[in-house]
Amino acid sequence: MEDFCIDNLSIEKILRKYKLGSLKSVEKITTGLINPIYLVNEEIIIRIGSKMDDNPDKFKREAYLFTLLPKFGIPTPKLFGLDESEKIIKASYILMDYIPGQNLQQSFGLLDKKSQKNISYELGSLIKRIHSITPDKIDTTGLFGNIETWISKSIKDFEIFWQVVKTKNYFSNNINESIIHTFEKFKKILWHNHGRLIHGDFSAGNIQIRDTKIVGIFDFEFSFIADPLWDLQKFPISFQLGDNFNKVSFLQGYGLTAFSEEKKIRLKMHCFHQGIWEIWATITQKMPFNEKEMNEGIHLVHSAMNDNLLEESV
Repeated sequence: MEDFCIDNLSIEKILRKYKLGSLKSVEKITTGLINPIYLVNEEIIIRIGSKMDDNPDKFKREAYLFTLLPKFGIPTPKLFGLDESEKIIKASYILMDYIPGQNLQQSFGLLDKKSQKNISYELGSLIKRIHSITPDKIDTTGLFGNIETWISKSIKDFEIFWQVVKTKNYFSNNINESIIHTFEKFKKILWHNHGRLIHGDFSAGNIQIRDTKIVGIFDFEFSFIADPLWDLQKFPISFQLGDNFNKVSFLQGYGLTAFSEEKKIRLKMHCFHQGIWEIWATITQKMPFNEKEMNEGIHLVHSAMNDNLLEESV
């Protein structure tokens, strides 16, 4: 996470700008990997834009979606404001309300079996509602791109990552051949009409629950019109929720009873892409990753190879 500190005077100016009262308390939240996050007065979130990434419109997309998504039954924070002027602080920031609850990644293991199964189903239903949003339901400003542009970038990025990772002998020859074989099939897929809105970072750390119900989803900075199966890339490693995550219930919530041959290729390729990116980013230190992310990347590739639910009907 970028080292950024915001002083109390600046926070007070922001609160006055949006008529949100006076400053009573401020706490820096440690969950943000790239964008520093502050909880103000225990009810307001300030996310600070990092200048370390190449995603300049991330807060514009997020602000737009905080207005759009509730219309589709998707619980998001309420938007208070977006400021990219850099007049109060030398960075852009987005201001939203805090949704009380617990981070799903931290709290899932504390739930009873029935609640874990229900949450697994609810996660599938939640991401399916996001994927129901077609390009014609989104504004035409170009903020969210199109499926063809997204796929082209995905292919180019993977080729860059793979050129580095394939020389490091992290995987057996059989796995390397499977990655290449899957990639060649992926490049031949016809993408017309596949494009849907994606979350872009659909993981347990971006989900808030309360009373065993999902009450919030946030961090939409990587939302684009893309292949919806991208959001399922961590499906083989159970969305980092452990063995009690119920994959069958998740897919029932998602409305997917079987993987077609094309869906198997798409999902497996996205899993390979994410895993190899984590390895590449650790090797090159393009992200502040360490052994933890390296091992997750390796684990994700192996899991995509071995997950029976990618090969069988559910």
